[in-house]
Amino acid sequence: MTARRQILIPVVLPIMAAGLLVQSTIPLARILTTYAALDLGFGPQVVGMLSAAFAILPIFLTVMLGRVNDRGGAATSAMAGAVGVLAGCVALWLVPPSLASLLIATTTLGIGQTLVLASMQLMISRSSSRMHRDAMLGNYMVAISLGQAVGPLFIGSGAGFVVPVIGAVFLLLAVAGLLWARPERKQRSRQAEIPLSQIAATKGLPWLIVLGSICVASQDLILAFLPVLGAERDISPAVIGILLSVRAVAAMLSRIVFSRMVRRFGRMSVTVCSSAAGGVGLLALGFGLPVWALGMGLALTGFGVGMALTSTVALTLVIAPPPARGTALSLRLTANRIAQFTIPLVSGLVIAPLGAAGVLAAAGAALTCAAVSAPRGILTRDAKVR
Repeated sequence: MTARRQILIPVVLPIMAAGLLVQSTIPLARILTTYAALDLGFGPQVVGMLSAAFAILPIFLTVMLGRVNDRGGAATSAMAGAVGVLAGCVALWLVPPSLASLLIATTTLGIGQTLVLASMQLMISRSSSRMHRDAMLGNYMVAISLGQAVGPLFIGSGAGFVVPVIGAVFLLLAVAGLLWARPERKQRSRQAEIPLSQIAATKGLPWLIVLGSICVASQDLILAFLPVLGAERDISPAVIGILLSVRAVAAMLSRIVFSRMVRRFGRMSVTVCSSAAGGVGLLALGFGLPVWALGMGLALTGFGVGMALTSTVALTLVIAPPPARGTALSLRLTANRIAQFTIPLVSGLVIAPLGAAGVLAAAGAALTCAAVSAPRGILTRDAKVR
């Protein structure tokens, strides 16, 4: 079978477009929401509450979503998520800002993003052969990073929530294109669902889930608290947008070289080293650095966390039982959402007296500790993961 036949190009292109759009639209909407909360006179505690609201309801949906996706409903789930993203962005645009409206819209965005991302990750696995999966996943994560780099550039444009609404419309069109392009699935004999306890007991999966959740929470904390750090240090919103784009570009570069790094150094080495690098970069943000040094710290964080996140998804797809990959990815998303709920909330309420820098440094310490606690001898279906 040729390489071209091992990759379903008509399906992959809409997946890449959807990844770019969802990760440019939602982070931009959330950053603008943070500034809206600050304009209303709220502080770090409310910013943490908004980040927690983004994650709370998806916690109860992810396992059910994984089961649906394993049964072939990934594309339909993605469409429902795209509709939710559009609804949340329209609410932020049209509804007069208040704490209640910001909380409801943010919660809607969280549900929509969960539906889209869980579906896209599984469809990447199904749109390419195993030997091409690392490259495909890396390319998908590059698209996500490109979206994260582009979105913050609109912070200082003055367009407000209009830009996220436009992005959500294009996301809906991309997912509609995916529904049109996907091949008909062959009917399979109904298999008994693998119990969650058996999936969770897969060697190495709990560590991957915890590590990935800390990585995701770290990204959330940067989105939520870097604007607060800028307000504390009199850094303009436009400069904060540039700094966030620096982080996203670094993450994009890490994902471009991801498959080559895996071939050269092995999956486990890449996962551990990139996680540790991201943790060190976050720790550096806890110091009173000038703007150029903040940019360097964010670049290191973006490169490390970007590659670590890609690697945790790839390893999950490798070690999870094939009939339960969607459920395994959803367990990962469940942990991500729990971390996104608890860490910003605790940070806003407990660590806030240390300022935004203290929150980011604490996330760096947690990520570094998770990196160095990697288990040994994780097994795939074929061989031990290096």
